[in-house]
Amino acid sequence: MERIPGYRTIRRVGSGGMAEVFLVEREADGRRAAMKRLLPAYRDSDVMRRRFSHEGRTTSSLDHPNIIKVLDYIETDDDCALVIEYIDGPSLDDLIEQNRVFPPLLAAMVAGEILKALECAHAAGIVHRDLKPSNVLFRSDGAPVVTDFGIAYAPELTRLTQTGHLMGTPAYMSPEQASGEKIDPRADIYSTGAILYEMLAGQPAFAGDSTAAVFMNILGGSRRDLFELNPTVDEQLEGIVERCLAKDPEARFQDATTALRAVAGYLEGRIQPGDAGCLKRLVDDPPAVFKDLHSRTSAAFVADAEKTIARGRSGLERAHVQFSRAHFLTPDEPAIQARLRDIATKLNISASPDLQVKIQELEGKLASHPDNPAVTLQLARLYRQTGNLLRVEGRLRRLRRTRPGDTYLLRQVASLVGETPPPPAASPSTGPIVILDAPERRKIPWGWIATGIVIAAAAATTYFLGHFIDTRKSSLEGEILSQPLFDPNDEPAKIDPAERQKKLLLAQAQRHANGGNPFDAVALYDQLLRVYPNDPEAASFKLAKGLLLSRMMRWFEAEPLLREVAEAGGKPGLDARIEMAAIAEKKADYPQAAREWREIERLTRSDDPLHQRAAQRAAEDESKTGDAPS
Repeated sequence: MERIPGYRTIRRVGSGGMAEVFLVEREADGRRAAMKRLLPAYRDSDVMRRRFSHEGRTTSSLDHPNIIKVLDYIETDDDCALVIEYIDGPSLDDLIEQNRVFPPLLAAMVAGEILKALECAHAAGIVHRDLKPSNVLFRSDGAPVVTDFGIAYAPELTRLTQTGHLMGTPAYMSPEQASGEKIDPRADIYSTGAILYEMLAGQPAFAGDSTAAVFMNILGGSRRDLFELNPTVDEQLEGIVERCLAKDPEARFQDATTALRAVAGYLEGRIQPGDAGCLKRLVDDPPAVFKDLHSRTSAAFVADAEKTIARGRSGLERAHVQFSRAHFLTPDEPAIQARLRDIATKLNISASPDLQVKIQELEGKLASHPDNPAVTLQLARLYRQTGNLLRVEGRLRRLRRTRPGDTYLLRQVASLVGETPPPPAASPSTGPIVILDAPERRKIPWGWIATGIVIAAAAATTYFLGHFIDTRKSSLEGEILSQPLFDPNDEPAKIDPAERQKKLLLAQAQRHANGGNPFDAVALYDQLLRVYPNDPEAASFKLAKGLLLSRMMRWFEAEPLLREVAEAGGKPGLDARIEMAAIAEKKADYPQAAREWREIERLTRSDDPLHQRAAQRAAEDESKTGDAPS
């Protein structure tokens, strides 16, 4: 390895996807720093060198205590290096791996510092795009520092940040980033929510056996409720996480300042005088600070349980939930174990096998429709009968979170946990309407009747919803068969069975390509090409598959397919060349993009709007590389 002038290398610290990191000492003043150098395989790549330079310029433009400081950028003919401050503390990824579940107070404090860094970056028009626990380091004073702005988006540098692969780390990507759409600062808000979720749950919000599986879960899957994984998380903090992780960017916090304000609101009143040094203690002795905060929170749960235990059955149930939360934090505490056994005996709860079967059935339905209120409410009731009171609390939290304005439903929730119900809505949309005077109402057991109506309605809703879910898959083929896939003048007896199968496959592929599952669409086009390799429409199948792969940012697979279609010519060939030019631009390979546009210009007539557009785009790309013809 060649020596970089002005710096003495002490040791190699590690390496990443495109660079390796060394601990170095500046010869002028002896200051230690970290030096990132491009891996040898990338040193001749103009794209990689521009991205490396981009990271240096982007980060050096940001001056904030929670953002890594750039000290120097060095570039020679055959090498380039970025010198940044050396941080000898752990990464957030290390701390999560070592300690798993963070105390909520500590997790919120870390998230708040990350949001402060984002507030600065976003104000400068910079979106990080790759926020993850390994990109958050801790200084010795406990300050979290956001690092690695290598693929950050800045308006004037958009095209330098793409290399033919989807930018970012799958588990922390927002849905719009995972699907290759245009992103804005709200993508970083999502990533912060994913980090906060992982700190609190001890596992990522979305996982999978492959990158494709992770993407599918992010785009269309559901995640486990935080309370289910960590019952010590209160509703206010869980609500912040849920809002950050909203699939629709419009439903998230719209900027880092608003998100930071929400986190600060959560911390207000919870931070005690001795908590100011929590983050420094997190760096110095993580197990000790975790133990202290867990013990403090557990004691608060126990105190609340002791206050409610004398309030009848509902008080016993509330106490059982609070003791269970304390037990989660301090599982070896004998006094808490004894209290849980005592309360369980007083509640005299026993679960029948039939209830467990019904619970499993409803949980399966809820996985497909996580916000269905009837299923959620019925599950809460069944869990109450089995004595799983933590699950009752979790299901009721979901109802309060997803149906905050449904007063009638919230009254049913309150009746389950013995809380004071909210006042009835002025114009309730659901629930029984009683048109009797007061004396008559007292004569009739309306409470029991209303409860019966609600249970019956919930059961009916659950049944019909379940029937819908169970029959949806079997009806898909019927829907496809009912579509007008053939010419109305065709006689059924004369339709070739092979042609019919092809049209059915094509209809399914188009269904998934246009708003369905793109992975299934690619698989269906593969099947079409295997079964009908010499079909007159084979070029169209290849083009459709290539466009889908490009949309999914799988350019290394898309390009050979598009090249094959382009060389075959015709309308599909022109469409393939347009997409190849677009891919080249996204990869900042402007010479190749210009060549594609020039070929499109050559293949089209001068009065064709595409001819004029191709000439304009070619000129633009040539100007970016200095290759414009004289």
